[in-house]
Amino acid sequence: MNTEKIKNKLKPIIYPIINFIPRRRLKNKNFTIICDNCWAGKVYQELGLPYQTPFVGMFVFSPDYIKMLKNLKHYLSGNIPLKFVKESKYIKDFDNAYPLALLDDIELHFLHYADEEEATQKWQRRLERIY
Repeated sequence: MNTEKIKNKLKPIIYPIINFIPRRRLKNKNFTIICDNCWAGKVYQELGLPYQTPFVGMFVFSPDYIKMLKNLKHYLSGNIPLKFVKESKYIKDFDNAYPLALLDDIELHFLHYADEEEATQKWQRRLERIY
């Protein structure tokens, strides 16, 4: 049996044990993670919490991420519609394998979303959960 198969069989047993301590020690369960990649989603999953950030299943290139952080209230106000585009300023030959949207002038790469509708619905729903 190879290492990967062993890991996959042990994961459902070991993960709940490993995650028990951080979950138990967590006092405040109402927080929002602002990040430039899928890391936030993994943290919420590990802690057994609902996603309270729109930054799940997506990524933002560093220059746009820094720009967004400088004016976070503007970008996360919920007043800016997503504008889906076919070209990226960061990826030369973007193949449209996933939805790509502009939030004002910030590129949002919805890497783990099937289509624009799913990306829009989840973005809007999670914007409303921000603390």
